[in-house]
Order: sequence, then structure tokens, then C-alpha cells
Amino acid sequence: GLFHIWSRVGGPLVGATAPFRPKVQHGQCPDPPPPSQDRGMTASSAELSSVATALDELTTRITAIADRYASSERDELAADLYAVERALTGAQRRLTKVIDADSRGT
Repeated sequence: GLFHIWSRVGGPLVGATAPFRPKVQHGQCPDPPPPSQDRGMTASSAELSSVATALDELTTRITAIADRYASSERDELAADLYAVERALTGAQRRLTKVIDADSRGT
């Protein structure tokens, strides 16, 4: 399995894993880092961050398409896409709040 690696001097190395156990003297186990220092990005927040990035890219693409429709006098389609853009922007804001709350542990 994978084991977390940490430094006794500098605190935990966030996200550091290794396919081996840290070397310890016979009969001793290394002390895990205190829980307050062991805060890294959880699997869920990493996945949410990835979704946020994809949502940002999608919003950019929708806006570019809407701009093309607007410049080619297809205003009805452009208006609909700008509405989609507003909805995606609102979703981005809410998702950012969720990610921030998750990273704070609240």
C-alpha cells in the first residue's frame, strides 16, 4: 500500500506518498503529524477543483460561441447562450464557495 511520508522537522509533506514504510528503529513507530497540520486537499476537494476548472473552460467556450452568434446577427441564439453563460458563472461562484468551505473544514 501507499504510506504518507512526513518530516519530523518541517511538518507534513502534503500529498506525499510512497510505496514503502518509513524506516524506524525496531519496536518504534513514527509519530503521525498532529491533525491540525495534516490538512491537505481531500480527494473530494481535488475532484471539485477539477470540475471547477472544467466549468471555467466550458463557460469560456460558451461565451466565445455566443459572441460569434451576436456578430453574425443571430441575436436570439446569442441571447440564449449568454443566459447559459450567466447560469454557469453562478454555478462557478457556488462551487468556489463549496471548495473554500471544504478546505477550511467547515
